[in-house]
Amino acid sequence: MDRIDVYPTHQYKGFKVRAGKPFPFGVTLVASGVNFSIFSRYATSCTLVLFNKGELEPLVEIPFPEEFRIGNVFCMMVFGLEVE
Repeated sequence: MDRIDVYPTHQYKGFKVRAGKPFPFGVTLVASGVNFSIFSRYATSCTLVLFNKGELEPLVEIPFPEEFRIGNVFCMMVFGLEVE
């Protein structure tokens, strides 16, 4: 049986994403992409800002969809990122 959590469910400006895993907090490399998990007791929204190494301007700013929020944790998996 194929795992459904390794496939994107959304796309934003050419980046394929899906709801991520809430734990562990921070950035975690996973087999199909990168999981981002941010805790904030007071935030009402959150945006992931990605940069190419050495660049001053962001590559993309991806707002976390509300359905990617679990309580006080914003979590999103981004597929196809090249990580060094």
